[in-house]
Amino acid sequence: MVALLFLLYFSAAIALLRNALKFGLSVYFIAFSLSLYWFHFHATSALRILL
Repeated sequence: MVALLFLLYFSAAIALLRNALKFGLSVYFIAFSLSLYWFHFHATSALRILL
């Protein structure tokens, strides 16, 4: 009985961890693409000012 409860708890924790990892990765990817877009925008505006 205790082993079954432990197994259930363990599988739930693994699923939560996997979802958190997926969520964290997607948040990181969104932040990375936003910063890339911001950098591109500012670089092109600086180039436009220079040229």
